[in-house]
Amino acid sequence: MTLAVEAGEHALQACGAGPAAIGALAVIAPRPLAVSTVAEALGIAAARAKAFTGTDSGAALNSCLDHVKAEDTRTLCIAVGVPEGPPSDLAEHGLGAGAVAAVCGPKGLVREQVAHLTAETLGTDRGEEMVSEVLDRLAVKEAAHVFAPEAAPGSHRSLEKRFGKAVHGGLSWFTGDLGAASALASLAAAGSRFAATESVLLITRSSHSATAVHLTAEGPLPGAGEVLASMKSGRRYIPYDLHLRGRLLQSGAEPSQGAYVSPVAYLAELPARYRLVGEECRACGTLHFPPRETCSKCGSREFRERPLKRTGEVFTYTVIGRGAAPSEFAEQQAVWGEYATAVISLDDGPRLTAMLTDVDPKRVSVGMRVEMAFRRLYTQERLPRYGFKFRPE
Repeated sequence: MTLAVEAGEHALQACGAGPAAIGALAVIAPRPLAVSTVAEALGIAAARAKAFTGTDSGAALNSCLDHVKAEDTRTLCIAVGVPEGPPSDLAEHGLGAGAVAAVCGPKGLVREQVAHLTAETLGTDRGEEMVSEVLDRLAVKEAAHVFAPEAAPGSHRSLEKRFGKAVHGGLSWFTGDLGAASALASLAAAGSRFAATESVLLITRSSHSATAVHLTAEGPLPGAGEVLASMKSGRRYIPYDLHLRGRLLQSGAEPSQGAYVSPVAYLAELPARYRLVGEECRACGTLHFPPRETCSKCGSREFRERPLKRTGEVFTYTVIGRGAAPSEFAEQQAVWGEYATAVISLDDGPRLTAMLTDVDPKRVSVGMRVEMAFRRLYTQERLPRYGFKFRPE
């Protein structure tokens, strides 16, 4: 969930599009995902969001492209890949975790045609056979760039023979197999080298479907940039013992020790919790966060929603040592140890309390610049609760 939101935020920022410009959202992940949560965190109407399950990201991408064609609007496609098994499972070795988001609309790549087949339609779930059949139906004989999954042994050799050129196989040598995100990741990594009018063929598949999308480039893919360089600069290795602890699960049924929020109250406050949406008094202009019933300055009960700036600085902070966390945060503390909680002075005025993340508590200081990050906070009543934390800017 947090990977999907982070990727979506970066994609919208890269293309200069606000959530109001997005006509539809499609998210594909290896297991069912609450797409309405992703939509709310990005500020996109949940009614315009659709969830896909599996690794065939071509189906989700094609859904977005259909909407672009029908409604003449931009859409957002997000593909997420995460390991599913426990660390001791050999099947998990070589798998990575990541998300890639693509804004579909004017400029970049133009879809020419598409073919999609399911295992039920074809009568086989053999990946190489599904890919071969879907390409036969697409009837594209050549392409300047061919992208295909690496999962099926020998499939690249047959594709290279078919098209007479090397096939882009993804970034698994560097990131691990990213599942549904692999195809879009490899497309982004090579997109800065596309030339105008070049044909691009994207092949994706899962255990029950295969999709082939034929596109034409209008030039280098906007926002692709140096994907590998950015990955390398932000790469961090996690010790295996920390990886094991990170797979611990808390039931969420433990008694609350101070952070309890009822499901009704939680759902009512999603804009504030997910996107830092505050309130501005219509009478005197005072900003409030979190939202409240009456203005603290003039007593008015008339407000308008006001998205707050997501940046600020640490006003004061404290470090919660081992064993001092309330039950809701016991899982996090078991994995990461002590953590810092701070009072943040936002750049447009209000102060709020938030947990700090992506930083060693010993390196926190008053005045440190921070920015909001969408994160999972804790599990309560067996459901994950999401909200804001802050990290170094």
